[in-house]
Amino acid sequence: MKSILSSPGLVVEFDNRDNIFNPDKGFLINTTYHFNANWTGSDYTFGNLEISALYYHQFTPKLVSGLRLASEMQFKDAPFYTDPYINLRGVPKMRYQGKSTYVMETEQCFEFTTRWSLKGFGS
Repeated sequence: MKSILSSPGLVVEFDNRDNIFNPDKGFLINTTYHFNANWTGSDYTFGNLEISALYYHQFTPKLVSGLRLASEMQFKDAPFYTDPYINLRGVPKMRYQGKSTYVMETEQCFEFTTRWSLKGFGS
């Protein structure tokens, strides 16, 4: 089972978050398309489209809410080991795979002080 995959891609990203490590407000939107074809040196012809969006909103000075929406889709025939998979906290990678995946996740952060906070998340 020897195969060659060559996946150049295109990325479009918009980021206006106030902080990349611990944001209180703003958006991060990312779209990536990877393509495999004979002209790229790949043994397969298929494409992967990944779209993700993060939104942060500060309801009060101590409460910040985050929302994550993500999707990955695969087009044409691809080897099974490149199928999209659910990428969630607490879920082993590649456990749930398919030709398309959709994820919605929320994070709530209550800041007790500038140093200590409590975070909870769910999907």
